Amino acid sequence: MRSRLVVFNTLSREKEPFVSLRRGKVQMFVCGPTVQDYIHLGHARTYIFYDVVARYLTHLGYKVRFVLNITDVDERITDEAKRTGMTPFALARKYSKAFVEDMARLKADTICRFEPVSKYVDKMIEQVSLLIRKGHAYVVDGWVYFDISTFPNFGKLSHQSSRDLSLRPLELSIWKRNLLDFSLWHPRTLVEGKWDSPWGMGSPSWHIQDIAVTASLLGPQYDLHGGAYELIYPHHEAEIAEAESLTSLRPFVKYWVHTRLVNIKGEKMSKS
Repeated sequence: MRSRLVVFNTLSREKEPFVSLRRGKVQMFVCGPTVQDYIHLGHARTYIFYDVVARYLTHLGYKVRFVLNITDVDERITDEAKRTGMTPFALARKYSKAFVEDMARLKADTICRFEPVSKYVDKMIEQVSLLIRKGHAYVVDGWVYFDISTFPNFGKLSHQSSRDLSLRPLELSIWKRNLLDFSLWHPRTLVEGKWDSPWGMGSPSWHIQDIAVTASLLGPQYDLHGGAYELIYPHHEAEIAEAESLTSLRPFVKYWVHTRLVNIKGEKMSKS
């Protein structure tokens, strides 16, 4: 199949002709919203962009499988639930339903699966356990951290040097071995459903959530990962470290495609 799509790949920082990993088939994943509220125009613009990409790939003759996750496990959901008197799961269900309905009204018809990350907690525990066994993660007082010293390519997506990264420490904590280590599991229960794990009750951290969804639905490698530009570091950088450490397959994703933000009066449109 002769490609007629060129994308700017964040990983290479170059425009590249799109060629799928498997002839005639495309698997793509996009980071969806955290559902503590209704989405706004900035969110919608991002998802419509990838819907157009999927439509064009379909036009070129590809069979496209487009998965979009819904983050329904997050401290912001818990905080909003406390403020409104709802349970976190009920709040997340309310806004998840509204989001899917909004996408339908916007005719974002190429999205095959809207996947709440809470469905995949067992997979997350399995993945974190494997990272520990392989020496890529360690446990401290109920916390599990990814050991960044075991992944020398950390920073390749955001094109940051070791010095650059050292100036942007992640998740300040006395328990960490390295300033750049990031959490995989924490001993706080963010929702009323309590998840038991080998490290005690707790909740999965943000970065491992998407990896569990994609591994379950798209496999260890796929064609295109999308999301807003602000997710490149640390979120997508951490995803690469986790996924490639789990499978030893590189690249985890062939094309990383990011959208810029919608600004109002010089500032990003946001409810955060």
